[in-house]
Amino acid sequence: MRCLVLADVNPKIDLAEKAESEHVDLIISLGDFERSMLLSLQKTNIPKIGVYGNHDSGEYMQEIGMWNLHMHT
Repeated sequence: MRCLVLADVNPKIDLAEKAESEHVDLIISLGDFERSMLLSLQKTNIPKIGVYGNHDSGEYMQEIGMWNLHMHT
């Protein structure tokens, strides 16, 4: 299984493009992103899971189709 794991640093690449080109099976966000940095993930059907970081707005996961795993197992 290939995972794209994101944390803290706002990427300067198109995340959806990168995930598709690398044949990623799962995208995992560990938080602390600006909403705008993850919006490109809306255009991929790759499953997305994550948690919000202490600097997040707590509002972007549903918009991009990501499952919020905070306090879930």
